[in-house]
Amino acid sequence: MKSRPLVVPPWTAAGRLAMPEDGLLVFSLTPCSTNRDAARQLVRSALRETLAPLLGCTPAAVPLISLPGRAIHLAPQEGEIGLSVSHEAGLSLVAIHLHGAVGVDLLRVAEIPLAGDEVLRLATDYLGAEVASRLSSLPEEARRQAFAEAWAGLEAGLKCLGKGLAEWSPERQALLANCRIRELALPAGLLGAVAVRIGQ
Repeated sequence: MKSRPLVVPPWTAAGRLAMPEDGLLVFSLTPCSTNRDAARQLVRSALRETLAPLLGCTPAAVPLISLPGRAIHLAPQEGEIGLSVSHEAGLSLVAIHLHGAVGVDLLRVAEIPLAGDEVLRLATDYLGAEVASRLSSLPEEARRQAFAEAWAGLEAGLKCLGKGLAEWSPERQALLANCRIRELALPAGLLGAVAVRIGQ
């Protein structure tokens, strides 16, 4: 049975978000601009504001490391707190996991520029024959939606594991089996997933 999608509260500078008991918080931000740099700046500010009380310091003192081409993270002395970020035009997602690595992914279903056969080829190459077979039995629009859900879960899992996108293999699938992946409750037209390691 599929678990209920995880609720994603919006972040506002006016109020702090409470950390759930399981130590996993995913929240959304709506940048004022579609500019990626503006979105990244807003994400860094929200992370500093959210992490400061957890780390017992001021927002300016949060040791956030954000380098081009690398995932945003905390300085090693802060232990096992995992961070992950994903952007689409008009919305960003941020995941904080107090107990280790985390991956979050966000995508717009309408921006998957693929016809049915192309979806199945991509699914076979990256999601595996089992997923591709399941998708092949669906009507085209439902196929796009199911493909997007599977793709978001794949990307979230790979981010959690610190791995880049690679074609399906039994070895990669075995690694992903170490992640618990949950769908996110997002506005219509958007899909997202978050992944944490099992046992963390």
